[in-house]
Amino acid sequence: IADLCVIPSIYEPFGLVALEAMASGCPCIVADTGGLREVVPNADVGLRFRSRNPRALATMMQRVLDDDALRERLVAEASLHVLSFDWNDVARRTAQVYAELTGGEAGAGAASASLRPA
Repeated sequence: IADLCVIPSIYEPFGLVALEAMASGCPCIVADTGGLREVVPNADVGLRFRSRNPRALATMMQRVLDDDALRERLVAEASLHVLSFDWNDVARRTAQVYAELTGGEAGAGAASASLRPA
């Protein structure tokens, strides 16, 4: 396992790499952008830095690598946090968003509807 996972993306729609790293027991530092904000919502589960700020990133990296207690806390909190990302729940919430946008109803068929073109 790596000592640290760094995701310096300028744009990131979701942040699956961060979730995978956290689930593997690797502390994360991510850019404060896009879907990474949802995956790393606070400093309890990971650290965020302003995108395109290499100095801030370097400072955070050094801090996490030097501070065993911080690293252990991030790993412990993140391992609990990743449990809230269940694919069935994500699919259900996505179907609800689409239903709200289209005026339809999100049900069992909404998440399992055929994706074939009409």
